[in-house]
Amino acid sequence: HMIRVREGGAHPTALGRATSVSFLTPTSGFEVQKQVTSMDVLDIAILLDPFENVYLSPKLQSEINSAFRTHMPTRLFSGVFADLTDMKQPRGGATRLPKWVFELFGRWTLDFFGCGCRDFPECNHGRIKLGRWIVDARKKGLNPLGIAQKLQEKYELWVYPGDLFSWLDTLIHSLKAVQRIAAVAGETDIKEEIEGQISRIERPLNSKTPEK
Repeated sequence: HMIRVREGGAHPTALGRATSVSFLTPTSGFEVQKQVTSMDVLDIAILLDPFENVYLSPKLQSEINSAFRTHMPTRLFSGVFADLTDMKQPRGGATRLPKWVFELFGRWTLDFFGCGCRDFPECNHGRIKLGRWIVDARKKGLNPLGIAQKLQEKYELWVYPGDLFSWLDTLIHSLKAVQRIAAVAGETDIKEEIEGQISRIERPLNSKTPEK
């Protein structure tokens, strides 16, 4: 429960206070309370506010639009990847894509979209994996500009460095929210893990931009 009624008034429970202080909705608070017993804390925090502002690069978009003879969505998580890799139509636009695009899709599948679950592409596994990729890059010392450059170089994905900066800041707040709710749920053993995650995001070992 989020509140209890007693002595003629409504009073927040410990879960209610933790949820309110964390600026989460009651639904999110309950969900996190369930997840902390079985899910990785970083995955929980990522799902509270996944990074959505990731787009196909202009180079990739041009190839796709030419092959399909239409304007395809530019957002990575618009479902466009499932549409592009659907080879059921032997004469479809996918057959006109150059080899380097298929090799690129192979990297996407390996690193982001290889869950194979029945809910793909509506599932959240791709969002979690991309979020983890960003966090790992940050822990290696890359700043938002460096992360953006690496995403474009390796995956032909385009992001605003400012969006990455804001998302990493939000992720830290989400980790703190998970920590508060975990404490209420009695999962106090993950406190140190969360503090370690936050520390490595805020102060990575090295500050560098990607190698050319």
